[in-house]
Parts: sequence; C-alpha cells; structure tokens
Amino acid sequence: GRIIYFSNRLSDCSITEEGYKALSSALRSNPSHLIELDLTGNDPGPSGLKQLSDLLQDPNCQLKTLRFLGPAADEGCQYVTGIVGKNPLLLRELNLRGRKLGDTGVNQFAALLQDKHCTLNTLRLNRCDLTDEGCSAVTSALKSNPSHLRELNLSWNKLGDSGVKNLSDLLMNTQFKLEKLDLCDCSITEKQCLILTSALKSNPSHLRELKLSWNKLLGDSGVKNLSDLLMNTQFKLEKLELVSLHSTAVTVKLKITVYFHKVTMKLKLTVIIFYGILQCLNDLSVYIM
Repeated sequence: GRIIYFSNRLSDCSITEEGYKALSSALRSNPSHLIELDLTGNDPGPSGLKQLSDLLQDPNCQLKTLRFLGPAADEGCQYVTGIVGKNPLLLRELNLRGRKLGDTGVNQFAALLQDKHCTLNTLRLNRCDLTDEGCSAVTSALKSNPSHLRELNLSWNKLGDSGVKNLSDLLMNTQFKLEKLDLCDCSITEKQCLILTSALKSNPSHLRELKLSWNKLLGDSGVKNLSDLLMNTQFKLEKLELVSLHSTAVTVKLKITVYFHKVTMKLKLTVIIFYGILQCLNDLSVYIM
C-alpha cells in the first residue's frame, strides 16, 4: 500500500487546538499508513491532545516515530523507550519498579513528565533508589503537568524535604486528581507528615488510598493531623495503610480515633495497622470495617 511519510513537515507550523483535532480526525479515518509524524513546536491544547491520544491508542495506528516534544522531553522519551521497549507516550501506565535510574536518567525522565503530551494515568517508581534530588525532580515535573495522573507510587525512595514540598504543592493543586498514593518507606518524618496532611486538608476530595507504612512519622501531632483529616467529611479516603514494627501509644490512639469516628460517622474506610513485633502473628492486619 501507499506510505504517507511525514518528516519534519508539520513542526513549528503554529498548529492550534482546532488544527490538532482536525488532523487527528483525518488520521483516524485512515490510520494504517502513517509511520512518522512530527508535530514539534505546536500547541495541541487539552482537547487536541485528547484527540491525538485517542489516535495513538488505535490498534490500526502504525506510527513508529513520533515527535511532538521539545528536545529535552524527546531525549527523556527515548531514554524511557530504551528501558521499557515502548514509547511512553503510547502508554497510560508506566512501571519502572526497581530500575536504578540515576540522576541523569531521572532528569531525562522528569523532562518527559512535565511535557503536556505525556498523559500517564499510573506511574510506579517504587524501589528506584531515588534520592531526595531525584524525587524532587519527579514531583517538580508533575507540578508542570498535573491533570492526568491518578496513581503514583514513590515507595522505598527518599523523598527528602524538597520532594515532600513539591508533592504537597501538587496535592494542593485542584487540577491534580490523584486517587492512589503510595509513600511507604520514604523516610518521611513527623514534620514532613504534617506538611503532607495539611496539603490534603486543602484539597481533600480525590484521594481514595493512602499508604504511609514504614515511616517514623506519627507522633502526637501526626496523629492529630491524620485524625482531623479523617474526620473531614470532604475527605473520601477508603483505605489508609500504616504498617510499623514499633508498637506505640500514638498508633493505637489513631486506631481508636478512627474507630470511634467510623462508629459515629459510618464512613466506608479500611484502616490497616501492623504494630509490635510480638503482636505481628496475632495482629498482622487490623480491619475496621
């Protein structure tokens, strides 16, 4: 069949949102021949981007080369493609669990995340040995492109003060509609926990699942903030996980607070708390239903 081959022909053509929609519609009606598309330097707008994303999900779409990113984001795209074997712009879920990205790799990846063409719904970066600088780069990038992500896993990395600050800024952004957040073993301190819960108080309506296990973060102030958050009727959390081998009065206090709150408010909430080495066999999981 005839091959339609675009190579740098639509870059910097001032194609607007309406132009993206028209182009995507045309390509969807005949998607099987195009193998290279260059739209670098154009502005798709939200609806144009959705149209293009829908096109890329079409099983008949045979694109092998896709360019509509800036140079830094394009480099990040190539870097991730080399890791997972697929163009991340064609994915809705990206799992980089256990990949040792290093500072250079993280910066390349962050450049991709902040590009408006990146529309990931799920991002898993657990056990990537990210430093606080790496976590800061990722969360800072997401601040530039917050509207698509629904699940974020940063567990078993070191968030650091800057990473927590950027993540908190994200959580306060009404465009950021994250539903699942996993921050297990991120070396989160009590002070950082206060920053996170304060952020969630300001934008409480989207998060459904929160995992904070293996962080020494509670203390009296942490319990109070979490308890206040759970008692906020706008906070729609359905699952809270706090796993620890340290049996502490504050952990039990949170458990009791949540229990009585559930009895009085009849909230649909599952709280999982593991505590005390000697109690692990008997109290491995505590469900308050």
